[in-house]
Amino acid sequence: MNTPTDPLSPQASPPAVSVVIPLYNKQGTIARTVRSIQSQTWTDFEAIVVDDGSTDASWDLLLSSGAAADGRFRCVRQQNAGPGAARNAGAKLARGRYLAFLDADDEWEPGHLQRATACLQSSPGCRVYVSAYDTGQYQSLQVNLLQKCIAQSGRWSLEPGLGPVGVKRVVDACQVSCLVMETALFWHYGGFYEKNRSTFGEDIYLVIQVVFGSDIWFELEPLVHFHVEDSELGVKRVGERPIRPHLLEPEPLVAHCPPERRAQLATLFAYYRLLETEKFARKGDWGTITRMRRQYGWPGKVPMAMRLREWKVPVRTLVGGLQRTLNMPSARS
Repeated sequence: MNTPTDPLSPQASPPAVSVVIPLYNKQGTIARTVRSIQSQTWTDFEAIVVDDGSTDASWDLLLSSGAAADGRFRCVRQQNAGPGAARNAGAKLARGRYLAFLDADDEWEPGHLQRATACLQSSPGCRVYVSAYDTGQYQSLQVNLLQKCIAQSGRWSLEPGLGPVGVKRVVDACQVSCLVMETALFWHYGGFYEKNRSTFGEDIYLVIQVVFGSDIWFELEPLVHFHVEDSELGVKRVGERPIRPHLLEPEPLVAHCPPERRAQLATLFAYYRLLETEKFARKGDWGTITRMRRQYGWPGKVPMAMRLREWKVPVRTLVGGLQRTLNMPSARS
């Protein structure tokens, strides 16, 4: 990881919460994000902004936003390494018991940190907090998943009978800007995935481990404004998405999963693999599909709800291969 440069000095005493903000080319939103942190009713925090090699005016606008004059803020820079690496770099500088993450295009309600710390401190052994989020007028792009998969606010533990679709829905509901967790637990799970400047699934890599390995306090009141309209890496992402990192390096996830939940994790991996093979089917890539099916097969019988989708993959692969052949330019062209 690149070593960030730090022009500002940290405050003297360790805070309760360390807020980490990765910043990359968010000149239009970073001041709004800073204001939402400064407006928190919980004031015992430090905020660490890691500029991940921005090429626009993000850094200058960060410093002019009031962050440079606020002793609770540290502003550091590093060469571009991806959002996971930027968050990890900020976490390495953190001194608080809790880590809270906020992307540079999102914002919090003033009571977000107050609610998070109160819930975690009132529930011994519960080391992770996740709030619901609001996407405003963009509900059609990103609905509030947490309110769809959790019945009520409070402490939650993964149910043994929850199937892969349900587990994935919970994982997807844990957006980074909604996440507060103990710093020690964050490092126990190894932080965010950061290899190869990963920009897809680097957060899910951590969240899967949290969902399978820890109790979570879910708060159904939307205390986070999730600005999907300003994100280029979420639902508005263009082009083909790379393979999810948890299918590239599953070993740490398996190692951190309680033994009694590993079969359930294997089922989740098989479902993620199905989603990937549906993508490769469109390209007619039977070799990759075969390899992934071998590596991430369903433990036991294929669930009834997945059988038709699995059956369609080879059919779509054949069609995709034929289409690619027909569209291939001739040797003389």
